Amino acid sequence: MMCAAMMRPLRKVADVAGEFDKLRKNYQERREWSSLYVQCSDEQAATLLRQLGFNAVHHPVR
Repeated sequence: MMCAAMMRPLRKVADVAGEFDKLRKNYQERREWSSLYVQCSDEQAATLLRQLGFNAVHHPVR
């Protein structure tokens, strides 16, 4: 969901030819947390990260 602060630049350039495309092409890359895989030596940290949406696994250090 986009917040109002994120929508303002889009509204300003919506009617300017080429500006929306420029914004889209240069927009900062974002990734969903669920696309990231994390290995944790701490089981509690792995559990917390899973609750936040990461793909986290507990992998103890040997």
